[in-house]
Parts: sequence; C-alpha cells; structure tokens
Amino acid sequence: MKEICYRVVKYAFVFLMIVIITDIFLLSDKINRLYRQPLLLSNRIIFFLSSLIVLILILLQQAMFRKSILSDKYIKLFIFANTLVFAVQIFITKNIYFFTGWDAGAIRKTVFDLLYNNGVIGKGNQYYWYSLNPNNLNLTGIFFIIQKIFMSLGFKDYVGLLIVNCIVVNIAGIFTFFCSLRITKNKRYAFFSWIIYTFLVSLSPWISIPYSDTYSIIFPILAYYLYITRAGNENNYLRWFLIGLICFLGYTIKPTSIIVLIAIIIIEIIKLRASLNKKALLKKVLNLSFVLLAIVPTFMVNDYLGQITGSDLDSNKKLTILHYAMMGLNTDSSGGYSDDDVKFSASFETIAKRNEANILVIKERLREFGFLGYLEFLAEKLLVNFSDGSFGWSREGNFYEIIPQREQKISSLLTNYFYKNGKYYKLFLTLTQLLWFSTLILLFGFGISMFRPNYQIATLMLTLIGISIFVMLFEARARYLYNHLPFFTIGAGIGMLKINSQINKETIS
Repeated sequence: MKEICYRVVKYAFVFLMIVIITDIFLLSDKINRLYRQPLLLSNRIIFFLSSLIVLILILLQQAMFRKSILSDKYIKLFIFANTLVFAVQIFITKNIYFFTGWDAGAIRKTVFDLLYNNGVIGKGNQYYWYSLNPNNLNLTGIFFIIQKIFMSLGFKDYVGLLIVNCIVVNIAGIFTFFCSLRITKNKRYAFFSWIIYTFLVSLSPWISIPYSDTYSIIFPILAYYLYITRAGNENNYLRWFLIGLICFLGYTIKPTSIIVLIAIIIIEIIKLRASLNKKALLKKVLNLSFVLLAIVPTFMVNDYLGQITGSDLDSNKKLTILHYAMMGLNTDSSGGYSDDDVKFSASFETIAKRNEANILVIKERLREFGFLGYLEFLAEKLLVNFSDGSFGWSREGNFYEIIPQREQKISSLLTNYFYKNGKYYKLFLTLTQLLWFSTLILLFGFGISMFRPNYQIATLMLTLIGISIFVMLFEARARYLYNHLPFFTIGAGIGMLKINSQINKETIS
C-alpha cells in the first residue's frame, strides 16, 4: 500500500512536470500575458539550449567524473565555497541595492518610522495596509529587531537587513546541500544541487531586497532536513516539535512555508496505513501532538512582535484566502495582483461579508470561463508562474523607488546587468532563463527515473506539487516560488544522479 501511494505521488509529479514543460515549450512565445520578461532569444530556443546544456552535463559526468574528485575533506571545500559565495553576495548587494516600493517598501518605511520617529502602526494608510495584510506584521517586527541590533553596532540605514538577507539565503543553501547529500549519498551530486542553488538563488538580485520571499526561504528546507535526517524508529518528540515550530513561524512570514508540513503529514499518514496497529497509531498521534504544540510558542512570538510594533489592527479588514482565490481568476491581471480586486474585497465591513462576496465572484468567473476557457486561462497563468527564471524581478509596482548614487565602475557594470534599463539586462534574464529551464528538465528526469520513491523523495515531490498548486489556484507570482527553490534544486541534483545511474546501470540506494 505504501509503495503504491508513493508511486501515485510520483505519477502526479511527472504529470505536473510534463504540463509545465509542454506549456512553456509550446505556448510561452505565443500567449500574451502580464509580467512577461524581455529576452535575447525566444523561450523555445532557450529551451532547446537548456536541453543541450543538460545533455552536455550528462556527457561530462560520464566522461570525466566516473570517480569522485572529492576527498573525504569535502566539508572544508564546502565551507570555503560558502564563505566565498557569501562574500560575493555582500559585494553584489552593496553595489546594486536600492529602495523598492510595493509591499517590501511599505515594511521598510514602517521599520524606519518605528526606529527614528517612535511611530506605531496605529493610524492612516499604514494602519489600513497592515489591517488588510496582517501577515506582514511579524516580518516588520523581525526587521525592527535586526535594524536595532545593527544600529547599536554602529551600522546605519539598510545594511543590517541586507546582511541578514544574504545570511539567510546562504544558510538555506547549506541545508540544500546536506539534504541532497542525505538523499543521494553522493558528494558530487550534492555539490551539483548546491551549485544550481548558488547561481539560481544565492546570486539572484533578490538578495538585495529584504522581504518575506528571502527571509522565509530557510523555514521549509530546515523542516525538511529535520524530517529526513531523523532516525526511523526514534521517538524524538523534540524534533517533531521543532518541525512544527519552524513551519508555523515560517507561516507567519510566508504562508506557503506550511506546505512542507502538509506534505510531511500526508507521508506519515501513508506510512501509518502501511503498518496499522495500536502502537504505530499511538506513536503518530504523539508526534502530531508535539507538532501542534508548537502553535503555543508561535502565538507567543506573534504577541511579542505585535507589542514591538505597537499594532492593534482592525481584524475585520483582513483579506482572506478566498480573496486571493478570486484574484487568481482575474483575466485582466493574468491571475496576478489586481488593485480593483483589492478595492472590491476591502469595501466590505466584515470578514463574513467579504468571504461571501468573494465566493460569488469566484463562481461567476468560473462560469464565464467554462471548462475549456478555464484550461486556457490556467495555461496563461502557468506561464506567469513558471516561465521566468528571474522570478518576477523588476515586475512589482514602483520597483526602483529610490536608487542611491554610485560612481564606482563595478557598480555601473552590475546595475547595467541587473537593472531593468541596464545595457545587459536582457542578457541577465536570458542566462537565468537557461538555468531555470535546465532545472525543470532535470526535474522531469528526476520524476521519470525514480522507479521506487522512498518517503524522502515522496515528501520532496509532494512539496513541489503543493507549491505549484498554490500558485495556480491563488495569486500568480513567479516570485512565490523563490522560498521553495531549494526543493527544485535538490530535485535537479537527484535527476542528474538518476539519469547517470540509468546510463551506467548502477544500483544506487
């Protein structure tokens, strides 16, 4: 029974990857949509080139790396590589950072208002925005604490948030490496996953914008690491408590952080059905109890951060999940953010009335689509989410709000590469697209070559399915994939391993 369920997860994942890749290959150059990035080449040509890159990497693995070139002292190499990447992150961030608008800018302005003007979130547009989006409150409190610590150390302005941003992304990369190592049991492919992560995530320009996408990236991968490294027969309730705490705290910063916990619980239920007895049932109930117990300190953290910001928000103004489901069906915005939808939802005085109105609009939009029309809309929405290797860079409102003056040549070079009006901006987008499409191809290889998934693989696949369903059902944003990119890169590394093992007819556990 367990193996059958795991294979169902595998088939669902393979189907997902087929849909994503087919849609990108056939329709990404044809369907007009919002958030489309300018590229040097068509997406179809980039996809062909990505396929060629994957083939070359496979051939290189076969020709050059039949024996591992990594010694048992690979940890020292990994520490050195991470330190180097962190230094490069700081260097890039220092030379390209700017003050953005949209939600990230709203939080930044609130933090500095709290720090320098003894402000509170208690009036005006600030109060209204947080009442609509209370999920940003905890991140505001965290930013306030970070800035205050760095100010006490002599740092000024934005520096503290930027440094911690790079640290968090870098630590997530470390856990990406060790998760890949745990699953593949092969240092070479663990490094391969980490290298993809480095260029796709660690050196992405998103490291220069502190926000929930980057600050939440540590939570899902850390919870996954704790889950797959636990001893199978060990009643380690502290570990289960930590998994729950990590996911619940992550949820308060970025709700999608809870997806990995949902995947873990599903896998644990599947494992329970495979050996259903009173002892096993009691063990699972205790594990779940310790997971749920983590809600208590999460509420305590919420209260503490709320006191820091001096907030007493209007709970009736909160935009619920039904609002985002409604917005995810907006054809004018390709399923993305819609200011008209926000104004509509905010016009209702209570959550109950808002939810009722949102449900009516959802039903109306689905009726207008019809079955085939809805499939066409999903094809467009899928492209918004999955056909952008920059993950929506520069596509938010008032993105380059304030750009500091810089005179260094290296700053000019980097801003020309990463800024929207830069001379080499299209080159940046095209290179990231090549890497992202290569990752998706390897993920497809990961799916089809995994004949007997274990619980680690099934959890990984379920997590990727979960985040994909989320961005397809609710507000579309390529940026919303960012905090789950560790899972994408781990899957790509396993894909490379499995493809090579099939070619060599090796048996790899």
